[in-house]
Amino acid sequence: MRYSSVIIILFLTAVSCHKGGSFESSGLITQRDYAYCMFCGGDFLKSNDTTYRFDGLPGMSHEQFDKLQLPQKIIFNWVYKKNDPNPGIWIIITSYTFY
Repeated sequence: MRYSSVIIILFLTAVSCHKGGSFESSGLITQRDYAYCMFCGGDFLKSNDTTYRFDGLPGMSHEQFDKLQLPQKIIFNWVYKKNDPNPGIWIIITSYTFY
């Protein structure tokens, strides 16, 4: 019984891990949004003829982001920002890669 449990756990771990990952959306980071906050950032991302706002990328500091050459192509996963005063405009990018 114990060995079968270990084998099942190892199998599920192997199946759930995959190299590369997949992304649900693609878009273009077009420019900084200085109207949001001159010092704290905010950025525009265009995807499927819709322009969204987002505030930073996971794993990247604002200083690193400032050094990007814009516009920048990106593929990414995202969720809508909770408690957004403008629903459907602000998103949170959960994972990404540039291309």
